[in-house]
Amino acid sequence: MCTRCGRMADAQKMFYQGPFSESSSSIIWTSMICGYARNGQPEEALSLFCQSQLEGAMVVDKVASTAVLGVCGTLGFHEMRKQIHCHALKSGFLSDLGVRNAIMTMYSKCSNMDDAIKIFIAMPAHDIVSWNSLISGHFLHRQGDKALSIWSKMEKAGIKPDTVTFVLIISAYRHTNSNLVDHCQNLFLSMKTIYHIDPTVEYYTSLVGVLGYWGPLDEAEEMINKMPIQPEASVWRALLDACGIHSNKKTGKRAAKHLLAMKPQDPSTCILASNQYSVSGR
Repeated sequence: MCTRCGRMADAQKMFYQGPFSESSSSIIWTSMICGYARNGQPEEALSLFCQSQLEGAMVVDKVASTAVLGVCGTLGFHEMRKQIHCHALKSGFLSDLGVRNAIMTMYSKCSNMDDAIKIFIAMPAHDIVSWNSLISGHFLHRQGDKALSIWSKMEKAGIKPDTVTFVLIISAYRHTNSNLVDHCQNLFLSMKTIYHIDPTVEYYTSLVGVLGYWGPLDEAEEMINKMPIQPEASVWRALLDACGIHSNKKTGKRAAKHLLAMKPQDPSTCILASNQYSVSGR
């Protein structure tokens, strides 16, 4: 329970109080490893996994394999990923869709999109996580056109996108070889009209990033001012970043002012605003 609530310090205390019965040992070690992985502590997860193998304290099952594969992808540990992949293969875990998705994601995060694509093609079945993982890999490597190609195949296959899909696809338009802002805006509108998904701040932040990258900064700022929900700092930060790309001092100063009002104590905010004001000569 502690690991799922983000209380890893409490879980760690309980874990090291041990000992555990032989029947529960693997379950508890796996819970801790998954907890670390889930709560953004990949180094701790991998360290505990290695410790469990040295002590022979845990049988690596599908759940543990999936967690460790994800950690290897996050940390970019190439050798470890091969070992876990081989273990999953020998243990017959590749029949599990979750394990296959984890392997594909791991390879894409480790800059090996060729193997990630091969795994996707070889999979007997796909779920939305499979499709999102492949799109995410292309987006991670700034291959916007390839990400959009996967999205097109998804649509043709009749796969219903989820909220993660839309964030990835909208963001991918920033990394296309040509300006496809109009297509991106149409997709954004279709979220509500076709898929009945209300855009959140995260979607607006992604769209502002796309608009800002390709140039229509006035349009991006106007959209922020007309948002049906309260803009958060991330939206103004996206606009400010875009102003830096295009050296737009006027819009940049307004974005910096909004950002400072929202997060006056945030060091990164102060640095961004300071850079903008120095560029504008203030």
